[in-house]
Parts: sequence; structure tokens; C-alpha cells
Amino acid sequence: MKTKIYRDPVVEAYMPGVDRTLLRENLKLTFEQRIEKHTKALRLFDALQRSRKLHQNHTRFLKTTEDIFNYAAEQGVSEEEAFKKSMEEKSKEFVEKGAEV
Repeated sequence: MKTKIYRDPVVEAYMPGVDRTLLRENLKLTFEQRIEKHTKALRLFDALQRSRKLHQNHTRFLKTTEDIFNYAAEQGVSEEEAFKKSMEEKSKEFVEKGAEV
């Protein structure tokens, strides 16, 4: 007589979307390798967050096309040059603050 195995319907609903090969590959890694992989992922996440903050700060700096035109007029350069110049200024400011991506 076979014993019927209980299968949670919620788990069964998600099973087709689970890539088991990735789970198997991760389980083949040693504990130290998994920690190292996790640490790399956290570093990437941190770098992406800092990059996003830089982008937000830059976006605030030049919110609109009008800001670019005004900046170009103040600097006496074309709009394209003004955009490049402002990007360089913001990049220098980012580096001076010690941020790294």
C-alpha cells in the first residue's frame, strides 16, 4: 500500500516558476562560497543604491530643459556642452565626497 504524500497547494502553485537548477547549483557550493556570493550581491546592491542617489542628485540639479538652457546661457556654451559640463561637475563632486560605484 502506497502512502499518499501531502502537497501544499500553495507550494504546488509556485513550483512551475521555480528554477530548481539554480537551487541545486547553490546547494553544491560550500558555506563559505555561499557567503562570498551573498556578500558580492550585497556590494552590488549597495553600489546600485549609491548610483541611484547620484542620479537623483543630478536630476535635481538639472530638473528641466529650462535649467539646461539657463545653465548654458550662464556658462556661454551650447546646450549640449552645458549638459556635458554639468555632468563633469557633478562627477567631480561625487568623487570629492568619497563615493565609489
